[in-house]
Amino acid sequence: MNPPAEPLIGRATERAALAELLARRRLVTLVGPGGVGKTRLALDAAHGAEPPGLFVDLGAAEDVVGALAAITRALGVEDPTAESVAERGQLVGEALRARGPNLLVCDNLEQVLPLAGWLVRWLSAAPELTILATSRAPLAVSMEAILEIGPMSSADARALFAARASGRAPADDAAVDALLDRLDRVPLAIELAAARTRFLAPTALLERLDAGQVGLGRGAWRDRPARQADLAASFAWSWRLLTADARVDLTRCAVFRGPFDLDAALAVLGDDGLDGLAALLDQSLVRRVGPERFALFGIVRDFARAEGEPAVMREAAARHRAWYVAEGRRRAAEAHGADGEAACAWLLDAQANIVTAIRDALEADAPDEAADGLRALRPLLYTGAIDPAYRPLLDRACASASALAVGWARCLRGELARHRGRLRAAEADLEAASRVADDPGLVATAHAELGIVAHELGDLERAAEHHRAALAGFEAIDDARGVGRAQGSIAITRHARGFADEARDAYEQALDTLAAAGDRRSGAIFTSNLGDLHLESGRLGEAEACYEDARRTLAALGDRRIAAAITGNLGGVLLAEGEAQQAIARRQEAVEALTAAGDHRLAAVFRGYLGLSRHVAGDLEAACDDYAAAERVLAERGDRRHGGVFAAHRAAALAARGDIDGATEALAEAEAVLAVLDEPAARAVPAIQRGHLHLARGDRAAAEACLTTGGDEGEDQQMARKLLRAALGEHEAPTPPSRLRVASDGQWFDAPGSGRVDLGRRFVLHRLLTALVELRLRSPGAGIDLHGLLEAGWPGERMSHASGANRVYVAVATLRKEGLGDVLLKRPAGYMLDPTLAIDVAEPSAA
Repeated sequence: MNPPAEPLIGRATERAALAELLARRRLVTLVGPGGVGKTRLALDAAHGAEPPGLFVDLGAAEDVVGALAAITRALGVEDPTAESVAERGQLVGEALRARGPNLLVCDNLEQVLPLAGWLVRWLSAAPELTILATSRAPLAVSMEAILEIGPMSSADARALFAARASGRAPADDAAVDALLDRLDRVPLAIELAAARTRFLAPTALLERLDAGQVGLGRGAWRDRPARQADLAASFAWSWRLLTADARVDLTRCAVFRGPFDLDAALAVLGDDGLDGLAALLDQSLVRRVGPERFALFGIVRDFARAEGEPAVMREAAARHRAWYVAEGRRRAAEAHGADGEAACAWLLDAQANIVTAIRDALEADAPDEAADGLRALRPLLYTGAIDPAYRPLLDRACASASALAVGWARCLRGELARHRGRLRAAEADLEAASRVADDPGLVATAHAELGIVAHELGDLERAAEHHRAALAGFEAIDDARGVGRAQGSIAITRHARGFADEARDAYEQALDTLAAAGDRRSGAIFTSNLGDLHLESGRLGEAEACYEDARRTLAALGDRRIAAAITGNLGGVLLAEGEAQQAIARRQEAVEALTAAGDHRLAAVFRGYLGLSRHVAGDLEAACDDYAAAERVLAERGDRRHGGVFAAHRAAALAARGDIDGATEALAEAEAVLAVLDEPAARAVPAIQRGHLHLARGDRAAAEACLTTGGDEGEDQQMARKLLRAALGEHEAPTPPSRLRVASDGQWFDAPGSGRVDLGRRFVLHRLLTALVELRLRSPGAGIDLHGLLEAGWPGERMSHASGANRVYVAVATLRKEGLGDVLLKRPAGYMLDPTLAIDVAEPSAA
């Protein structure tokens, strides 16, 4: 045979797999949809065979008689006297046996599948014969080996596009890749698209394809059979070969966008869906993309939507919408719990289909169903992987006639805006959602989000009001997860106002509530907040343990945004340990991940903390650049608290560089921004950093006086004091080792810095303290969970979970207030005494 006019581009993996099969199997079928490149791969195999194979195109044959005629012509053994099918088949077998070792390629066998029986007979008659067939469906004979041909690899697709563009390939690789993905990297579609680059850039071609304004359909190649000349002809060929039932099933499958699982397929296809799906798989019109997961090539879907009956499509769309909305809501309810990782993975995989269901619901004038679909995708707001179509769908839902749908759409739009750092826009939508009185759950959710926005805007009093309203709302509808989140949010406001002990107790109460509710995600976030408290108290090991536990959980749930922020928090631990360069690396990683997730406000926050890390490392110029860049974004996003703090840090760096005017201006800016905030810890930062300005002016005494400003809450205040001490040449005094003396029956203890504390006749506290001490001595680092503390403190008593949690909460808070505040810890494993603490157990009567 003559060599192909052009060399085969790419397909190294498929060529190797085909060569391996042909070396050990005598009947191999290349299976795949039209345009995927089966014929071109078969031609390459035939040309490379020794001796070269015999290639026979059966595309024009309408039955076995026609196919046998084509093969006898190719073999040159036509015999006018051979009239019956049996005679012609026997003639071919004899000719093939006479050729000896040989490869016969039968191209386009899908329309003459009964010929498969003759292939088997010929292989028996000609022991040295190998047959390679191409077909859109398997031949279904026992000796057949099947090689499925799918999309090209990304690299091969780019190479084919460049070759067929005839020197017109554009330099915009991203646009080309997007176009190739839209075409499912199917060779025929790539070649046709490349030909269009004479007058359309890839971006314009992609837009027109998505809008249905341009096809890849009409007669692009005059030197190919009609069925291979363009996509329309290729799929019309496949459509003609389908039964009426299979056409209906393919039309129904055309409602799917992206991959779909077996349950979804059966919901859309109906009672006989399994048989229908199997038939479409056999015809290579549906392809497997994983265990019980399927997909259509986009170009197959487009053809089926155009050719299928509109009534069938409408019915399928209604089934598709109902199933994805219901299943999406079910999975969303699981997204924060023990099965959260699997639920989030399912939602991410099904996102394109849920977006399609939402769009269909809006077009069908079913806004409440659309709102349910929008709520189903809510967990993906946390992952940063939300579909770009989500925001426009929220806008459309906000314009509907249903007050409830509008309320949820505005709530979700506000939450999305908050995640992207647009706080004022978020506030407006959430305020509107909070006034929809018909849904208490919506109102409580809106208040919870408004509390977060108010906090980020620096209004802690208003934040606390919203969180209290959210708590009351969630308690009224018995929403344990909502209650736990509100408790944790209240703890955050107490933390920000410097009430560390109250904040810690409230965090732990929230963690117990959330654990009982099975909300792993919210529990991880508040565990991270508890880590912040440990960091500020100098308990670096406790802080690191909380951060790492929270980051693992959030990463498993797909929450890349908060996991990235916790990576930045770990940089704070490293900075406190004196590892400035490692802290810089962690915070740089956080900035990049948050930027990729689309949260520019939070990315700016960690850009500022990256500057702080560089400041501590002595790179003042880079620190000033980071501070200034962070301040610009935070001012745009309305985050006064962080913007003001970073301006104060920048003032210190400028003063250290000798820029007194710049430092004075930055300090005045910081004081003005922070003066209106109800955060004493933040307001103290510029007062401390003013010491650098005094030093730059030669007034050491005034600089030293700045060290005594404020308390010691928060990383910013602590790092400001550390920077000023370093500038003054001072070093922090080492912390003396801690030791706890406790009575063997828990009646009294002597904690570091508190002196002896007699617990009197408070027997519950005796028992709890004894259990904590025994576990600490037996297994340092192990914790007692809520159930274990209830058994230890109130043995044998039966009570509700809420009552028990409240008893433990009060008892732990009492022990801390009596003197164990710094050593009675809450870790993910439970409550424990500090593992680094030395403990002496004494007799109850010991002095």
